[in-house]
Amino acid sequence: MISCSVVPTQKPEGPFFYTHNRLGWQVTANLLLASGQGVSFAAGALTAQSVAARMGRRRMLCNAYVLLALTCLAAILARDSSLVAIPLLVYMYLSALSWPAFLSLLSSGLSARELSYRLGVYNLTWAAVGLLAAAGMGTLIEYFPIGVFLIPLSMHLICAVLIRREPSPATAPVMDAPVEDIPDGAGGYSLAVRLSRAGLPVIYLAQYGLMAIIPSLPVIKPLSASMQTLVGSAWMGGRLLMFCLLAATAWWHTRPRLMVVGVALMGVAFMGVMVRPSVLMGTRIEGDLPAMILWQMVFGACFGFIYCGSLYFGMALSRGSTREGGYHQALCGVGMALGPGLAALTATVWPSSVNAGIATVGVMIGFSFAVTGAITLKHGTKRKIMQRGE
Repeated sequence: MISCSVVPTQKPEGPFFYTHNRLGWQVTANLLLASGQGVSFAAGALTAQSVAARMGRRRMLCNAYVLLALTCLAAILARDSSLVAIPLLVYMYLSALSWPAFLSLLSSGLSARELSYRLGVYNLTWAAVGLLAAAGMGTLIEYFPIGVFLIPLSMHLICAVLIRREPSPATAPVMDAPVEDIPDGAGGYSLAVRLSRAGLPVIYLAQYGLMAIIPSLPVIKPLSASMQTLVGSAWMGGRLLMFCLLAATAWWHTRPRLMVVGVALMGVAFMGVMVRPSVLMGTRIEGDLPAMILWQMVFGACFGFIYCGSLYFGMALSRGSTREGGYHQALCGVGMALGPGLAALTATVWPSSVNAGIATVGVMIGFSFAVTGAITLKHGTKRKIMQRGE
């Protein structure tokens, strides 16, 4: 079994503040970087199964962590030029390559409740590390820029050593009825899988759209780099709190439909972060920054709920397969590429305002809500037909 003290590869949550403050990149350039990272991430996730089959999961993880460390070294060498985008893109590919194998090893040989507990600890671990890293990145950008890449370089080497020292995990999952608490009536399993896969792209298109746009928002631009990353990481605090709640409970295991509600609330929260109350109400109130932080917390909580549901249902129903872990990460990459990519396109057409990018991401969240809602309604109709047939 892999110890949860082994922190899996962290997607770089704060490079947009780095490129904005150190390289002078504006919202369009950051959105293009975010979209490129999404494409790289999806490509890495889709190749994970074949690489793991040839090399074995543990050997693949060790090699991936070493390559990630070398990528961070390349970023150090290119840190003061736009060429830093190249190692950032490679980093995302290697990150996605490693996660499915890690998830598979983490999920092997567990019952449903054991899986839920272990995934809960896993989510808390990486979310806490991500929050600390993002909140402190501004201080590094101001006073020790090389540390932005030097610290993850060191962590990846440590992870490689820890993986090699771990005892061999189960070679194959042996879950006993892993979906025992998901109602099977009228295709309950099918609904859980469909919603888990439909929910992932939306949370990542929203997340990467949010992270790429936040450094250019008027409410945050006057702050120092240290305060920008601290304020801009508030949504990760909301995500971490939701992970804590879900790790301690199991009530959500039987309620995949709540992910649809989460998508709707995420859309509202995203617009709440982007639109200042003083502009919306036409007043000079001083609550813009606190309101932005509060809406970020709501956004993060919605992200956490949808992510946990998607990960649990996907890995439980697939019995912890590397292939399903790859699908999970590939769908994340689709969202990362799609949201920022279209937002960058509209920002290029209307370069004078960040509002075009905001509106694009907001519309896409709304479209995703319509898709997940349609999936749920179709399932409900099918269930009624089957009940009548009985």
